[in-house]
Amino acid sequence: MSVLNRGMLKAEVRWSDQGRAGLLFGDEGAAGVLQKTRRFERLLVNADVHMRRPNGTAYRVRVYDVSPEGCGVDDLDRYRLDESVWIRFEGLEPLETKLRWRSNFRAGLRFVRPIHPAVFELLARRLKLEGKLQAE
Repeated sequence: MSVLNRGMLKAEVRWSDQGRAGLLFGDEGAAGVLQKTRRFERLLVNADVHMRRPNGTAYRVRVYDVSPEGCGVDDLDRYRLDESVWIRFEGLEPLETKLRWRSNFRAGLRFVRPIHPAVFELLARRLKLEGKLQAE
């Protein structure tokens, strides 16, 4: 891969979807290059959450994946990276998140405090019962 003002980087395409791709950078001899893996699998969902800034008005936004550590949402291009955003899944208390990335009308949120595994299991079960859990 060629990066402006950085030169060539060795990269392996790990996934691609609708014009987007995930890359693994580095080579066997590169010191300090670590592959980050997710601690939790993401559940593919089609659900709505209430989303707001602190002390702001809430509005609904679609969530397309969720894990105990974060979720992906449709991006309405209203927030800055690392900005605090509160979201609330139906039946749960509001969760403080940080906006971690934005791309192609989607955004990734990381929960400031991960959802407890037992609570996440209940959320996943509820999403499945409501038909909002997608097949992987």
